[in-house]
Amino acid sequence: AMFSGAIVREDDQKASDAASGRMLQAVSAGQPIHPAFIVSEDKGNFLAATLKEGMRAVAVSVKAQTMAGGFVGPGDRVDVIVTYKVKVQDKDNPAVQAMVSKFATETILENVRVLAADQKAKREEDQAKVARTVTLEVDGAGAEKLALAAEMGDLVLSLRGIGDNGSSRNEQMTTDVSMSRVLK
Repeated sequence: AMFSGAIVREDDQKASDAASGRMLQAVSAGQPIHPAFIVSEDKGNFLAATLKEGMRAVAVSVKAQTMAGGFVGPGDRVDVIVTYKVKVQDKDNPAVQAMVSKFATETILENVRVLAADQKAKREEDQAKVARTVTLEVDGAGAEKLALAAEMGDLVLSLRGIGDNGSSRNEQMTTDVSMSRVLK
């Protein structure tokens, strides 16, 4: 017995042809499905429906110089870099002074998917467009890193080339002393 409104496959029709979208709740094998159980990409909260399992959408403030001149948009992949002031506790420690004077920068997240720029989740044109907010897809730990990094300093989104999935992560950071011959 099928309830009214249940999605029913016709003859040899594939399940994906009968209905598509993201399930709002878990269903068991053989359990009838009602269209209200599914969020399609054109209805409801599109952004929430596109998140992969276990992922979170986190918005960060940006401007032209922090988002590759406006070339970062939905569907792109970026690395997130934070630059912050360092408070050196022991000015008499030459080892610390040889590493950092006042500023440090480091990549905190790599290969992050851009979900939206401002409130647009789809790229409308091929031209650069400067947004004020970019929404990124990260896991729970990534969401915490973004929240903390935004409080610590300035965030920069480094645009990755299409197909560049490699990791350059080496736990290194760049400090003012390491890049400045004057401070060395």
